[in-house]
Amino acid sequence: MNRNITLLTLLILTLFAGCKKTEAPDLRPLFLGTKNITLRELKALSSKTEITLPAGDKGLQINGVVISDYTTKNIDTKTIILQSEETSNNAGIVIQFDSIPSFKQGERLQVNLAGQKLVNKNGEVTLVNIPLSNARSGGTGYVNIRTTTIDSLLKHADLWNGTLIRLYDGILSGGNGKYTGELSFKETGKNASIKSQIIQGALFESTVYPAEINEIIGILRTNGTEHFIDIRNTKDVVSAAITRVVTDDIHVIGIANDPYSSKWSNPNLFSTDMETSFSKYAVGYISGYQHPNAMDIDFLEKDRSYFYFYTMGGPYDSFISNALTIPNLYTLQSVKEIRITFAGSKANGLIATTANGDSLIVKPFQSGKDVFKLGLEFSDNGYPIDYIPSLESSSFTKTGTFYTVTFTIPKRTELLKYAPADPASANYFYTKVDGWLASPGFKIKNLSTRTAADPYSFSELYAPIIISKIEYAY
Repeated sequence: MNRNITLLTLLILTLFAGCKKTEAPDLRPLFLGTKNITLRELKALSSKTEITLPAGDKGLQINGVVISDYTTKNIDTKTIILQSEETSNNAGIVIQFDSIPSFKQGERLQVNLAGQKLVNKNGEVTLVNIPLSNARSGGTGYVNIRTTTIDSLLKHADLWNGTLIRLYDGILSGGNGKYTGELSFKETGKNASIKSQIIQGALFESTVYPAEINEIIGILRTNGTEHFIDIRNTKDVVSAAITRVVTDDIHVIGIANDPYSSKWSNPNLFSTDMETSFSKYAVGYISGYQHPNAMDIDFLEKDRSYFYFYTMGGPYDSFISNALTIPNLYTLQSVKEIRITFAGSKANGLIATTANGDSLIVKPFQSGKDVFKLGLEFSDNGYPIDYIPSLESSSFTKTGTFYTVTFTIPKRTELLKYAPADPASANYFYTKVDGWLASPGFKIKNLSTRTAADPYSFSELYAPIIISKIEYAY
């Protein structure tokens, strides 16, 4: 028995010794007798009008995410569009099955292509007559939406065909103002346009579309020499007009007064994952959600919470945060306005004593000198974005009075005006702008003043304001 164990051990050691260190294998599940190939590699095989892909032990498999939506019927019933999950340089492919599929948008698929046909059909590389049994679902995936311009889209149409495209700021025309037949989208300030096809029988056919568009998303398709950005449903078209408003009314209960945490959770806005943060460094534990201060009780509701927003001035501004941070979230994408309702607090004198024993004091508001004012800074993960100038509200001069300020978020065309002249720097600038538009972040800043405050004092607070609600207009 010992001899057998020794021989087995030697055999295992010999097998390990013969192995060479290689790159991590592709562990995505394979159909029997197939190997993975990327969508870009697959499309590169289309050197003729029609080819038959390898079979047997040389068979191929592709993986991707369904980006088409069969439920709205704006695509051929047997066709889906599959896009790869790479964050950059991704590719898409048109797949026509032999029967009607029911794969949902966002569903991850593996498709066995052993012995199947790849054709160049009307300018598109397409897999045709694929047995439906050759596709199997692998859960839910995520794809990157490519943000671009029409000029760039037309230039790269062959590479980007079959992928999701996002265009900003323009006008839809055609169809007599309705989603009917062949439409056209033209960007603001540009001459180029691109068509969008609405198939007869689409569920949203004949509904009215918004003429002025803030954002349009669609699948890039080709028919002969013409290119189309085909929308999947009406949610792919975002109006430039305000169509809905989400309100954070700051009715928050049970916020922990934790000096070591800078975040509060707000269940009223979007979801419980939405967090806004405020730095309490040196300001003590009084900033944040509170019931009304005794000096403000005459114009506030005593049984609700408000966000008390203090700040400090002088040289300490560089490292003491006075910003209410709205993080980068997909839910803020396409926000057109941020509206803030606030009042200048009547508080003055000793406000509180911190756990460190510091006395926090507000100097009186001096009419004719002091003002209440807000700013909106554009941020990426909390860091200011230098290429987008901050916005500032008007100045207000009364305490105890609520005002609503509206910050209009610049459109892409407006942001691009700040691009540097150097082409290389400009391209980098465009990438940064598109990245921010896809995941925007903001900081609300208290720019109010107290001229009597000592800028070198850690105990004197500048111009407390009270925020009662924040509205996000889409």
